[in-house]
Amino acid sequence: MRTIHKYTIFNFDATHDRTSLMLPVNAEILTAAVQPNPERIVVWAMVDTEEMKSSREIVLVGTGHEIPRLPLRFIGTCQLADPALVLHVFEVTK
Repeated sequence: MRTIHKYTIFNFDATHDRTSLMLPVNAEILTAAVQPNPERIVVWAMVDTEEMKSSREIVLVGTGHEIPRLPLRFIGTCQLADPALVLHVFEVTK
């Protein structure tokens, strides 16, 4: 079944971090946002729930910080409660 699911990005660093999410193989990551209480970054993806899952690498980069030299696709920008903290969310593409 095709549907949209939300995935939470855990344990991120405030300036630059890499993490991975387990998503169905052909999932399309649509957008990223901040959700409060407790504050966390989430992404939404269009998925086929019947497909096997695979690891997808996500990179978070703070404004003004170096962007890694990797093939990246921009997902979205998230401004946290601390207005000085803005993170840009990317997916590493193959």
